[in-house]
Amino acid sequence: MAITISEALKLDVFKDAVVVAGHEGLDNEIKWINILEILDEFELLHEGELLITTAFGLNGYDASYHEKIIHQLAKRKLAAVAIQTGYYLDEIPSSWIRLADDYKLPLIQIPQKISFSEINRAITDMLTHHDDIDLEYAQRINTILTDALLTQEGLHGITAALNRLTEHPIRILNYFYHAVSWAGMKEPCEESLEAEFNSMKEKGLIGVVNSLLRPYEITGMEKDNIPDQVLIPIRTSGEVYGYLSALKDGREFSKKSLIALTQGASLCSLDLMKEDKVLKTRHNYNQEFFKELISDNQISEKRLEYWHSKIPFPRGTSFSACVVESHDVPNRKILKKIANLIELFLSQKYVTGIAAYFEDEIIIMIFSGLFKKPESFRMFIKEMKENIEKYFDNMNVYIGVGSEYDNILDFKKSYDEAKKVVTCHMLSLKDNDQVFYKDLGLLRLLLEMHNLDALHSFSKDTIETLEEHDKNHSMNLVNSLRVFLKNLNINKASEELFIHRHTLKYRLNKIRELTDLDPNLPEHQFILNMGILVSDYLKAKKINSIK
Repeated sequence: MAITISEALKLDVFKDAVVVAGHEGLDNEIKWINILEILDEFELLHEGELLITTAFGLNGYDASYHEKIIHQLAKRKLAAVAIQTGYYLDEIPSSWIRLADDYKLPLIQIPQKISFSEINRAITDMLTHHDDIDLEYAQRINTILTDALLTQEGLHGITAALNRLTEHPIRILNYFYHAVSWAGMKEPCEESLEAEFNSMKEKGLIGVVNSLLRPYEITGMEKDNIPDQVLIPIRTSGEVYGYLSALKDGREFSKKSLIALTQGASLCSLDLMKEDKVLKTRHNYNQEFFKELISDNQISEKRLEYWHSKIPFPRGTSFSACVVESHDVPNRKILKKIANLIELFLSQKYVTGIAAYFEDEIIIMIFSGLFKKPESFRMFIKEMKENIEKYFDNMNVYIGVGSEYDNILDFKKSYDEAKKVVTCHMLSLKDNDQVFYKDLGLLRLLLEMHNLDALHSFSKDTIETLEEHDKNHSMNLVNSLRVFLKNLNINKASEELFIHRHTLKYRLNKIRELTDLDPNLPEHQFILNMGILVSDYLKAKKINSIK
């Protein structure tokens, strides 16, 4: 562990030294010592070093050159610069003092009588002594926390031990920033955690913390709902499982506190990884259960009893299959995290369900019979979608929900229906908020038709004729027909199209002339609506290459 400049200045070797500039940087930590007589090879300097120099050869240069030297020293992020006067410099130039104050780089004037070897030996001994103490302390902390993990209820034991060791309130948060354990504070408020997490994401702090292997201190952001704290990612095998948070609570973090928190985060990863393995085992069971339910071979009653013993689910309660897909999912690990989030969401909403992730989708069996009103179920699905997209940036999620069934053997029917909804979303044939199979309307019939020649023939007799005429005569018959069929009112449709109503009447007459279908007759309106739907469906299939 490094020592600070202010700590080093307490050594006897520095008793006659004077800090002439950069007092605001006295808390800079010394990682090592570097000695350069001539200040010309700046690439030999490293961050955190205490540079000792005589500044040989600088007497013949002007103030502008001296300023460049200080700029280069500050750029290397040195802990401090100790300059021995009396040999080549009688005093430290005023330009250096001014710039060092600006850069908060401590400038220490050391007298001629002090040898560099004395300084080197004194600081090296201090650094080594600190390392020995820190190593011994880290080993002791590791023993205390391991004992807490093994004998005092896992994560709760760790949070309690860390609270005692650091005297700071401690929170352990899962990947979704939900509190799983805390000590030295009241139970964290769910709404406050959500606001904190959203602010952290907006400011890019979550990404920064996830990329680090050390404690990250956050201060001065209370107005953004982010408390002063030290945050450490809990990770294993490169994957972040959650976060260890120590709240500042009006007290600075000591070195020993940071050592304890770092050790604690490492041990938390063991417990969270164990929990992850439990989740993985459950998902494996769920996967196999779903595979059997959606296979072409009907599952036996005996097999259902077996699965009921492994995966307790309510018998005799109606259910719906739900499918979640996204083109934006980069890998299977993300799908696993989404499935875990869905399970957490089901639990928070007190909704019974079974979820499992596969190569390119997540399947959920939701016991929809527990919802008193269909609108409540619809709102639940909407919230679930928003929840997924909130935690996974820039991810467009497609959700489909099949019809409700009572017999578990009908799960495949509901699953196939949910898949059709997702297909329609991917084909842009339905808005993303229309997630239920019954929302598809006439598209349900089209999706069941496998004779594409018949659909092409129907489209040709209705819409393709109009499209050809639009192309050859630069007209807008197809869009005019869409808007009219939506409004079924000449005045409203012409206003939406920004054309005169006589122009719209002319176009509707042209449509009747080309298709032998009158847009004003109800029976022909149905056929023309179907023509538009079939045309959109065939185009979408062709563009997206979905069979």
